[in-house]
Formats: sequence, C-alpha cells, structure tokens
Amino acid sequence: MKTSLSRFVIFPVIAVFVLTALACGGSGSASPSATNTPAPIGYSANLLSDVGAVGDVATAAMQALKDKNYQQLFDLSHTSLKDIFVDVNGAEDWANTNSVFPISWTINDRNANFENGESRGSVQADVEWEDGSTQDIVFTLTKNDQNIWQIVGINFAD
Repeated sequence: MKTSLSRFVIFPVIAVFVLTALACGGSGSASPSATNTPAPIGYSANLLSDVGAVGDVATAAMQALKDKNYQQLFDLSHTSLKDIFVDVNGAEDWANTNSVFPISWTINDRNANFENGESRGSVQADVEWEDGSTQDIVFTLTKNDQNIWQIVGINFAD
C-alpha cells in the first residue's frame, strides 16, 4: 500500500461552480451598469491560468516519478513537503518504499481557488503503476512566496 504525503487537508472548490459564479459577476443584477467593472472576468482569466498551471505541475511531478528524477520532484515541492522529504534522497526513499513508479496517467480533475488569503489547488489523476495496478493519485498544491505553484501533498486513493 502506498503511503500518502500531506501536511494540509484541502477541500477545493469545484472549478465549474467558481467559474460560473465569476462569470455572473456576483452583482445579482441582470442588466449591466456603469458601476460594474471587468474585475470578475479578469479574475476568472487568472483562475483559468491557475487551473492550467496546477495541471502542469502535477504532470511534471508524474513525469519526474516515471523518469525517477527525484531532484525534479523535490524542486516541485513546497517547503512543507521538502521538510518531510528532507532532501532528494528522502524523495527517492519515499518513492521506492511505496513503489511509486507510474507508467501512464490521465488527469481527470484539476482545481484552483483563492481562499482565506491563500491560493490552493488540487489535481487528481488515474495512474497505471509499474506493477500493473491502477490507483488514483491526488496532488495538493499552493503558491509559494514567488507566486509559483508547488506541491504540498501527494495522496493515494484507497
């Protein structure tokens, strides 16, 4: 059984709900007015960009695991996850201990939101492992101080 790594429990908002709410502008008015600003549209454009970015980070992490490039996995990790790994050797030990060797994967869900002053994201993928088994993996992400998405948790479905 694979052991999950996570310091945070994240309950991501469903992207469709968020995008729908943003597209409506949240004004409660069906008619445009001079006081409405395009901020919600700009925010939704940033949100769409973030949804793509969290998917890119998860894809890079899966590729790093497939290639056994533990330096890249470590580099994609947030400080809180690096504290668990300690160093690149710790990331490799975790992958070896849990047989985290993907052959292929399909990303099925990616979310990004801004909640309580923090950017949060999650990516779920169906994975075929080297041993022939299949299992879902979920990456939880946050933005670091440089506004770059990084992995804070890696969890496996039971």
